Amino acid sequence: MTLPTRANLQVKRRHLLITELDEASVCALLLRMLGVLGYARAAPVFVKDQRNVILSVVVTELDDVLAAFELSPAGTVVRVSGTLEQLHRNL
Repeated sequence: MTLPTRANLQVKRRHLLITELDEASVCALLLRMLGVLGYARAAPVFVKDQRNVILSVVVTELDDVLAAFELSPAGTVVRVSGTLEQLHRNL
């Protein structure tokens, strides 16, 4: 299955601001909840930030990623945004 692409071949992504977890814990949580195939479809990318963990995922898999965080006892998603500027605006 290929990801849907726009005319300029970019995949739409959303950014999640996550608290109480580090990058390794987020990867382990997503692998455990989504499996290897779901993890590959979500194509998570960590954005470098000094204070927070910011995860960027493909829009089509956003619901699955949010459900994984809701079902886990650790870590919460504070905000979801389309751009990093909007994500940092109300912190």
